[in-house]
Amino acid sequence: MRTDQPPSPFLAASDCGKISKAGMEKGVWDAVHVVEAAPEGKDKAEYKLTSTVMLSATKKDLFKLEGNLTRQLDRSLPVKQGHIPNIGMIVEELEGSMRNSLQQVYFGWCEQVISSIRNTGTRLPEAVIEDLKNKTKI
Repeated sequence: MRTDQPPSPFLAASDCGKISKAGMEKGVWDAVHVVEAAPEGKDKAEYKLTSTVMLSATKKDLFKLEGNLTRQLDRSLPVKQGHIPNIGMIVEELEGSMRNSLQQVYFGWCEQVISSIRNTGTRLPEAVIEDLKNKTKI
């Protein structure tokens, strides 16, 4: 690897497919990754990854959930077989972390809201409340 070269930016967009957990009718998870690779010595490179994940999920007529999350990750890795394996590894690492964060934040929040729903009139039967909670778990 030549060390006199400027950093090289890479852009990768991935359509991660549909969300089908917990009876979601519609759901999409998309991600955009921008990677900068700069030589660091003879056999190493510094990678700077910026990833944005966009989430959209609908559960029947109950709710619609949309949001995005952006994170950055810096790694210095040996370049044994080129940049692609290194980039793939750090993209997978960061996207997995982001998926876990979204699951905890967004879906945890939805579960908390549904758990705290109260009826000011007559109380719903406990079986109906439990059924609603179970149907919205991710």
